[in-house]
Amino acid sequence: EIKSMDLGEDNISSIKDRYYKILLVPVGYGDSRQSKLTAGYFAVILTWAFKGVNVSFSYLDTSVPISIEHVERFPMFSDKEEINTLHDKIENFYHTNSLAILLNSSKCVGSGGENPIFSTECSNSLNMAIHEVGHTLGLGDGYKRYYSPRELDGRELFVSSSFFGSDVLKAFKNIQPPVKFTGNYCKCLPVFTYYEEDDIMDRTFSNSELLGLLREGKSSFNPFQIELMNIKIRNALDKTD
Repeated sequence: EIKSMDLGEDNISSIKDRYYKILLVPVGYGDSRQSKLTAGYFAVILTWAFKGVNVSFSYLDTSVPISIEHVERFPMFSDKEEINTLHDKIENFYHTNSLAILLNSSKCVGSGGENPIFSTECSNSLNMAIHEVGHTLGLGDGYKRYYSPRELDGRELFVSSSFFGSDVLKAFKNIQPPVKFTGNYCKCLPVFTYYEEDDIMDRTFSNSELLGLLREGKSSFNPFQIELMNIKIRNALDKTD
């Protein structure tokens, strides 16, 4: 059975009835009660976290036998056909744009992409869930790792607006976010980002930190990120209409 979250108007941006629908799918749970409670909990957290973004969350109330493997902290489907087959079966009675895998694991693993995967039992599971769904909706990483200049395309970090894609350029013009120097360089080019505050694509928040922010009604994302996700969603829905 699929459970849908009841979204209030505060969770809906200006384009009504056009949501990117993400279905949460528990994997690796032997106890049906635990899988149902976990999936319902994460659906609530993600609904709070993505306030202002045209996305809705629902969940399966039972665990599904999909094979997942991982290299270090990056999980992947052992057989991509399994997730495609599941999506096709669900599509027969419930339309969804993406399946997000809730992995019953205490190891902190996660990956974005069309069908994000994230651990639900690790110490920063809420951060993992929000971060990976952020990737699915078009956000990049803002933390330190190896980049080439062209990878710094303005979704989180950039060296030049000449590398901006059309979505980033549109969001930048709409929001006009403040720009700051990160203090880092990429092949001698200064690297820039937006706003002064750290965000969930840039650093890891503990579960208690995130719950505190959400209970205070604060967003997990800055206005530029929200605009960028909504543009990505509009483009995706336009292709399927």
